[in-house]
Order: sequence, then structure tokens, then C-alpha cells
Amino acid sequence: MVFQMEERFVLDSAYLVVFERIREQLEAVLRAKGGMNLTQFRLFLKAADGEENSLLLDMGQKLHLKANVVTQAADVLEQQGVAIRVISDKDARAKSIQITPHGRKEIKRINGKLRDSLYAAFNPTRDILYDEMLEASIEGAAMIEESLSPSFKQSHRASAAMITYCLIEQSIIDHLKLVTGASFSECRILQRLAETGEPMRSVDLANQLVLPPTTIMRSTIRLERRGWLQRLASSANLQAVFVNVTKTGGKKQILIQKTIDEWAEQIFWKRLEPKYREQIIRVGDIFAQNMQASDCIRHRTALLKDLKPILQKKGK
Repeated sequence: MVFQMEERFVLDSAYLVVFERIREQLEAVLRAKGGMNLTQFRLFLKAADGEENSLLLDMGQKLHLKANVVTQAADVLEQQGVAIRVISDKDARAKSIQITPHGRKEIKRINGKLRDSLYAAFNPTRDILYDEMLEASIEGAAMIEESLSPSFKQSHRASAAMITYCLIEQSIIDHLKLVTGASFSECRILQRLAETGEPMRSVDLANQLVLPPTTIMRSTIRLERRGWLQRLASSANLQAVFVNVTKTGGKKQILIQKTIDEWAEQIFWKRLEPKYREQIIRVGDIFAQNMQASDCIRHRTALLKDLKPILQKKGK
């Protein structure tokens, strides 16, 4: 279902940090389960939600997965003892998948673990007001997941919501790559630089985007080679390396944010009921404020004085 929108929303870097953290939480819970990935988990849920003899072919179509991907996922589910494949009553040439009693228990257990992980990550102090916003964000995202029935989504909200956020993030990653040719981390760096409007230290980018310092380093090197970014040294501390966009990089920043916002509007904002949209926006605003508050402003401002370009060595 698509809802009308009276205004357009910006999906800033705070939301992408949230999406990334949700993906990490989901992967951690599934890894503890025995190595199940997102695709396998989606098939697992769909099988639990479907009819007694759900054809694998039909499931693949509903999940928008290729037949060989579905087969591989079903292999893993069988190996873990949570599902079995049987000859279909509908077509002797086809196979259906059924959840085992152990699988039913596992789905319930995993959903509980996912819910706990969301609250542990985003509201560890269990603030009542924030709890309400978080619960609305979970329920709203769960309702977007199209492959599951309304009743199943309601009883497995955490699972459905985390799948939604992971699929949205992956869709944005793929779309940015198609439009810009740059990696997701490169695009996130340019997005954050646009938000601050000034040069930033690599260490601050790593902290605020919650990315490993090595990822920031490699991404800034690639951006510099593209001519979209320039590294700068501070006369106050020669060891403090800043990065800032070039004129070409500034144009790419506009393209990146425009791409993110237009794509997010189609696959995310318009599909949310207004009451859920409002709560998710509030969660994003809180994260954005936390990102700004965590920045060492006075220390950074002192180093910003008299920045000079770092000359690249020839042949590098």
C-alpha cells in the first residue's frame, strides 16, 4: 500500500547508521543460530507463514529469489533441522517445504532474540518515551514486509521489521552504485561531509558513521583518486588529517543525497502509515542529535585553522 505524502523527507546519515546497526544485529543473532543468512531466514519465515505444502517455486517468486538461490537456502534449513522438503501433493514433479516442530520453536526463539537485540542496541536504559517510539518503528517497518501475512507479521514484528530495514538498505546500496559508481562507504562519507559543511577528521567520520577506521582510510583514498575529495593537514597538528570535498565532489554530494531521498521515498516513506512515519522520523532526529553531540567540537575547531592540502606522491 502507498500513502500520500504532504512533504518530502531526507534520509540522512543517521538513518543509514541505524540501518547498518540493525543489519549487524540481525546477522549476529542468525550467526549465533548456526550461520543462517538473510535469504535463508526469509525463506524460513515464509515457510512458517505459508500453507502446509508451500511449493518452493512459489515461495521463490514471492520472495523475488532465483530458483537456485531458493534451493541452496532450503538445503541449509534442512541441514539445521528446522525444515524438510517433501514431494508436493499439488505436483509430483515439484517439492514443497515444511517447518519441523524444532523449526517452530526456533522461529519463536529467534524473534525474541531479535527483539531483545533491538532494545539493547537502541534503548539500553529502557526510557519509556523512547520505548514507545522504538516499538512504533518496529511495527511500522514490519507492516511494509510484503511476503508475509498480516497476522504473521504482527506476531513476529521484530523479524519482519529487521528484514524490511535490511532490504531497504541493500536496495539503496545497489541504487547508489548504479547511479554514482561509488561504494556505499564512499557515498556515506560524502553525505556526512555535506551535512557538516566543513572538513572532517577521518577519526570523526569513523566514529560518527560507525565504520572501521580502515574502511574510512580506504574509501577516502578512492575518493581522492576519483577527484571528489582532498586530504588536508592542520598546522596546529600535522598528524591530524582532514578530508574535504572538491568542486566535483560537491556535485556528487548533491547527486548522492538526491538519489537516496528519491529512492527512499518510493521504497520506504510512502509505504509507511503516517503514524509510523512520524515516530521513525523522531527516532532518526534523536540519532542525528547524538551524532552531533558526540563530536569533539572545540578540539576539532582548533585544528580546522590553517588547513593545507596534502600533496600526493607521484605514481601513487
